[in-house]
Formats: sequence, C-alpha cells, structure tokens
Amino acid sequence: MRVCIIGTGAISGVHASALKSINAQIAAVCDVDAKKAYDFIRNNDIDCPVYEDYKAMLLKTRPDAVHILTPHYLHAEMALFALSENINVLSEKPVCINFDQLKALLNAAKQSKAQYGVCFQNRYLFANRKAYDFVSKSKVFGADGAVVWSRDAKYYASGEWRGKWATEGGGVLINQSIHTLDLMVHALGRPVKVTASIKNVHLRDVIEVEDSAELLLYYPGFTAKFTATTAAKGSYPVVTNFYTDAGIAETRGDEFTLSGEKSGGDDAGHIGKAEWGAGHAMLIEDYYSCLAAGKPVNCGIDGCVDTMLTVFAAYLSARRGQPVFLEELSL
Repeated sequence: MRVCIIGTGAISGVHASALKSINAQIAAVCDVDAKKAYDFIRNNDIDCPVYEDYKAMLLKTRPDAVHILTPHYLHAEMALFALSENINVLSEKPVCINFDQLKALLNAAKQSKAQYGVCFQNRYLFANRKAYDFVSKSKVFGADGAVVWSRDAKYYASGEWRGKWATEGGGVLINQSIHTLDLMVHALGRPVKVTASIKNVHLRDVIEVEDSAELLLYYPGFTAKFTATTAAKGSYPVVTNFYTDAGIAETRGDEFTLSGEKSGGDDAGHIGKAEWGAGHAMLIEDYYSCLAAGKPVNCGIDGCVDTMLTVFAAYLSARRGQPVFLEELSL
C-alpha cells in the first residue's frame, strides 16, 4: 500500500512506526511547516517527497490511503477532499468538530468508492475488547466512566489551535476524554438523551474551552455517568465500570476486572505518550488488512457516529442547561 501522511506533529511517529511494521510505503508527507516535515522524514528514516499543500500532494501522488494527523478543525475538510478523490482515509479523532461537518462526511463516505476509518484505537486494547464482549452478552443496569488527567498552560501553548472553540471544537470532552466516552458508547449504544455540564476550572485565562465535564447518558432502563477533567494535579489510568446481571466489568487502563478477578493485556509495546497506549499499531494493521481483503474497515465512520452525536448533544445540553434528546440531531 502507498500511503500519504498529512501533519507531522507528535502522533505522526506512531503512525510511521505502525506503517513500517506492515511494510506500507510512505509515498509522501505534508505539513504547512516544511522544516517540521523534513525533520519527521529524517527522524523516521523515510525517503519521500515533502509537500506544504495537501491537495497537491494527493493529486500528484494518488496514494491508496491518506492519514490525517492535523489539528481538529482540519479533519473534516481534508477527509472530504480525499473521499471526493476516492482515496481511502484514516483520520485521527475527532471525526469533526460540529454536527454539520458530521452530516457532510457521512454523505461523502456514502458517495465515495473509498473507505473512511477513524482512530478510536483504544477499542483494540485487551481490557476494552473484554469489556465490550462481556457487555454485549449481558443485561446492563448502569455504567460509569472517568478520565482524570492534567494539562497545563504549556500544553496549550504547544499549538495555536488548542484551547479554542473554533479550532479544537471543545476541550476535555472532544479531545482528551473522547476515547473513553467512545468505549462506553461503543459498548452501550446510542443514548436516548444526554444531560451535561462543562466548566473551565483552572485555565480560565489561558483557554476558551472546558477542562472539566460531567455527563449523564440515559438509556432505556438505566443511566450511565461520565466525568472527565484535565484540571487534576496528576494523570491517572482511565476507568470504566459496567454493572450487569452477570457481574461488574471494570477497565482500568489495560487491566480488566470481572467481579474482582483481574486480567491484563500486553500494552508494553506502545510508542510515545503512555496514555496513547498500543492501540494505534493494532488499528492500523487491521485497517490495512480490511482494505487488502476488500472488506469494510472496522472503526469506520459509521461506527463512530453514536460517539460524535453524544459529544455534540452534550455540548448542546451544556449550552441550554437542559437535557438533549439525540433524535433532535437528525442525520
């Protein structure tokens, strides 16, 4: 497979390593900062052209797939162009930053001959696979999840797009904690309605967006709670709990516990930040296996819709100060 990469920031090395492990050819890379792109190909021992214009790169190179690793506000624009050219897409999260973009992307994916995958890579980790399988076979009475991390002013200064509604699309909910919310929604399905509150606790003079969020997800017969903050003094493993007729399933990082009995996966092979985990390599290998076999990709955009709708409903609920039924967000 011939692959292009758009964006050579922190996560790009993880993608490059995973692509090399499956013998994919990185045919070209693009970044508006050419020096950054040249540093990336040198540091990752890649021999390929560098572009500053992603459209020119895709039209010239005509790759089998493109990885979109750019700031949030660019994800939808770039995916829409690639899909219009029938180029397979693998995008970092989030899919997009507003509801209108989500509708446009779903429509474009339906019309394109290409496939559109999204990096919700934590679905591939051992504990989360175990929890998903368990929940799918059980009657759920309740669930909760929590993300307790720390992000300081230095983190937000690392990119102009960070901490702004127009370019990040939100804060802790759509960025740092979206993976854990996705794990809950992936296991439980689309909620009927969402009640949410968001606030900026410790960086009011630094960022516009929220650093703390609290959600109630309403399902027929039970309610799930999700809390997230980047205002903590330290960062801790993410946690989910599913309360069922067959016992309590808990994930803590990549450790799975069923009614007190623990089992863990092998997450030692991760590259980069510890919270990124080892899921990228598994997701990328699976994505290209599906493309090669001519099968629908796992973690495609259709399978991410419920998570994105939950995020958008939560922001809408926080603005209104009242619950939002997801049927209001009609696709």
